[in-house]
Amino acid sequence: TVGLGCGSPPTRFRLDDPVAKLTFAGQRVVVNNPGGGRIVEVPGGAPRLVSLIFDQCSPRLKRVDLGGDGVPRRVGPISICAPVIRGNLWVDRPGRLELRFSGGQAAQQVAAGGQVTAIPPGRDTTVKIDVPARPTAFEFQLDWQGGGPQFPELQAIDLVQGTTRQDLLGRAGA
Repeated sequence: TVGLGCGSPPTRFRLDDPVAKLTFAGQRVVVNNPGGGRIVEVPGGAPRLVSLIFDQCSPRLKRVDLGGDGVPRRVGPISICAPVIRGNLWVDRPGRLELRFSGGQAAQQVAAGGQVTAIPPGRDTTVKIDVPARPTAFEFQLDWQGGGPQFPELQAIDLVQGTTRQDLLGRAGA
């Protein structure tokens, strides 16, 4: 929050936390530098936090696509180094949390929200759980730990609310 005597709330933030990934409602990632954090812009008015995703071991970013000006445009798949992905959501209307994995060389599984989803080798699979309109903790249990071609890679984490899809990994251009 911004105090009453501090002027209007800021609309641009630099986020650099090796353990947590913050996402604001309606944010646009201006710069995503894996070694130096992200700069995000939020719509005018009071910024509203949507999600906070924790990673106990700071996943290694495998690929960064650079634009002609040298600014990262997209962060590639993430190798998972812990057997769990967890975080918190603060949403004002119900939605769905979607994690997209690309399959590795062997079949693996993800458990979340009372369901188990198989991730076949070499195929993209989206794991979905419904989220209510209230503060909610989430957890995805993975049956693997590690990186490399033998294991699935995390491609995206999105919050879908009606026709709105918000990238929670904070990739530039999203």
